[in-house]
Amino acid sequence: MLQATVAGCALMALAVLAMIADLVTKRIILRILVKIITRSRTDWDDALIDHKVLDRAAHLAPLYILHLLAPVALVEFPVLAAAVGTIITILMVVVLISTLDGGINAFLDVYQRLAISRRIYIKGFVQVTKFFVYTAGFVIILSKLIGRSPLVLLSGLGAFTAVLILVFKDAILGFVSGIQLMSNNMVGKGRLDRAAKVWH
Repeated sequence: MLQATVAGCALMALAVLAMIADLVTKRIILRILVKIITRSRTDWDDALIDHKVLDRAAHLAPLYILHLLAPVALVEFPVLAAAVGTIITILMVVVLISTLDGGINAFLDVYQRLAISRRIYIKGFVQVTKFFVYTAGFVIILSKLIGRSPLVLLSGLGAFTAVLILVFKDAILGFVSGIQLMSNNMVGKGRLDRAAKVWH
């Protein structure tokens, strides 16, 4: 009974620290960063706000605090500490994937404002990049759940890779086609309109 009470108090203390870290990050640090970005003369950093990259990254602060302090607070309860550590790690991976996804979207948004985007279309590259990001996150989460190294899982993912190739066949074909089109400079934004004017 005493051990259960101590463990409950430790978990409550961790929750309070996580809430404090979350408040400090979102109410102070994040607001300062947003003000700096909105007052800057550049436009590319505004995409970070539009795609909520900073908001997503802010969730890492309380999770990182928990990641550091959970083993210390639950040192007397190794099984509980391991379970809490696994949950925290999985949440950190999910938040990191979400942040990277937002960052990739922000990059694409900024790139599409440039003149070079009319000649070089990179949406296929973006889709493939997201595919690898989500695949890596899935492998890491699965490895934490089963307690195995990600390298061990990667070595035995032959059949799984085949399934993924079938599922993302269109994205992969689009990626390959995009490389061919870009290497030969065959297509670009606005060319169809110009060709139509020439035809008429």
